[in-house]
Amino acid sequence: MTKKVRELMLVGLILVGLALVGLFPLNKAAIGQEEIMLDFVFPVQVAGRLAPEMEAKVREFNATHEGIHVTPIFGGNYHNTISIVELRMASGDPPDVFLVMYPHTLHFYGRDSLECLDPYVREMGKEWREDFVDAYWKMGTYGGSQWAIPYQGSTPILYYNEEALREAGLDPEGLNTWDDVIEYAKKLTIREGGVLKRWGVEIMVDEWGFQMLALQAGQHIIGETPGKVTIDTEAGRDAMAFYNDLVHRYKVAPKFRLYGDTAEDFVAGETAMMWNTTGSLAFVRDNATFDWNVRYAPKKVQYAVAIGGGALHIPKISPESHKKAAWTFIEWMVRPENVAWWSYTSGYIPFRISATKFLGEYWEKLPQAKVAFNQLEYARKWAAWYSAGAVMKIINDGLEEAVATGMDPAKFTQKLQRDIERIYARYEGKKVEE
Repeated sequence: MTKKVRELMLVGLILVGLALVGLFPLNKAAIGQEEIMLDFVFPVQVAGRLAPEMEAKVREFNATHEGIHVTPIFGGNYHNTISIVELRMASGDPPDVFLVMYPHTLHFYGRDSLECLDPYVREMGKEWREDFVDAYWKMGTYGGSQWAIPYQGSTPILYYNEEALREAGLDPEGLNTWDDVIEYAKKLTIREGGVLKRWGVEIMVDEWGFQMLALQAGQHIIGETPGKVTIDTEAGRDAMAFYNDLVHRYKVAPKFRLYGDTAEDFVAGETAMMWNTTGSLAFVRDNATFDWNVRYAPKKVQYAVAIGGGALHIPKISPESHKKAAWTFIEWMVRPENVAWWSYTSGYIPFRISATKFLGEYWEKLPQAKVAFNQLEYARKWAAWYSAGAVMKIINDGLEEAVATGMDPAKFTQKLQRDIERIYARYEGKKVEE
């Protein structure tokens, strides 16, 4: 048996397995249903029960749209979801709509895998287009055309336990810079008999967190056009040095925690502060038993955050009838009242301006959510990558190792820059416009 045959047999087994668990329904066209049957693959990155909420929302769409039935498929976190989408793309039976991180739009665009959405956008009109927050809309724009529609928006933000700060005699208004975070975290970290009782702060140790710090230090980790990598810079080294200060020099933060873990630590009182996504607002709101609040992500030389979240996409190879039905679903999902519902339910930032008129009472009850929306003033584009999955893995794995070992910042940024440029060498000469 040749290697190629073994590979094909393995892929076949994987596809059958996915079909059996419902992640990969067998040929929909062969079932003979008159209804247009769509699959919608979506992730949940944060702690809480957002998957059932999304499934309930899809049921609401199905109940109000005769002739279209959408099956929601929970893909796990963002990285697991992209693996499911790529596997189905490769098989020739992609999900009809999929929600993945903004940087993956460039990834799929570079592979000519996405349906151009310009005809649908033109039909909706200029007023509809201009109602979207520009920073989010542009994450789906390449070559002057639209390839994705924003769905959920987030930025990193600093959460703090008001009671812990009061007990330590600390004024939250003084939390503005990296140095402030270190000084506060030193006073908020509790050890008894050498045993840790509470961290002063927890921070995202991943690609999104790293680029946030680099931006705050003065420079993005990407250039103005896709394919330009600017990690081995003073700002990149400053970002790595800050991780080292928190974890190794001052010992006020753990080496590595995931977003959901960090949010759970915060509500359990196991960390007094945390950098986390605004997508965790609803979880903290529903589970914290103490007074808490948020502030803009502190700066080094400037306030800056990379926008996060994900966008909705339609595969290019889907049948035409499915593409039209998929657009009907997307257009409904991003209506202002539905955007407001998702913001209230999840804590994600509304990405349509008109959605804010539905959020007045919510913002009064949870003013932290409005702080998150206002921080968009300092939002910058999330780094988009060719071979996004591979690049993000390199950055995430590299960061985890570097922070765990206290790696020299210059050595870290040089290695990261070199490893990513090796991947990008295959795209040399390829023109992809913003």
